Amino acid sequence: MTDSSPSPFTCNTQTRAGVTLLRLAGELDLAAESTMNNAVAAVVAARPTAIIVDLTELGFLDSTGVRCLIVAKRDAEKAGIGLTVRGAKGIVEQVLTITGILPAFGEAGPASPQGQPTLNAASGGFLARLGRRAGWPRRNPSP
Repeated sequence: MTDSSPSPFTCNTQTRAGVTLLRLAGELDLAAESTMNNAVAAVVAARPTAIIVDLTELGFLDSTGVRCLIVAKRDAEKAGIGLTVRGAKGIVEQVLTITGILPAFGEAGPASPQGQPTLNAASGGFLARLGRRAGWPRRNPSP
């Protein structure tokens, strides 16, 4: 018999040459939301030149996890820090592909460089439409 209990979420950071690697493992869901948000806030506050989120060991990602990644990307961009993901596979890659946001997490570099789509553009405007339905205030249009 195999143990089907969920893997606990862990988030480890390592900074080298100004680039912070944020390694996620386990399940990024509602139970892990505050841990993820606190880790991202601490990394952004440290002002690295770039953030790479490694999803290699992440076994599960739900809508809350997607939201965590979107918020992390937005917060990093506000601080002028590029945030990318790597190592998405299996169900994690499927979720990011189906939601349409995977292209927004391209190569590391400055926030929203030319050629790298914003989250809204990568989702075909879905996120902006969703925000309007939820009553979120309008922001300047994405380039």
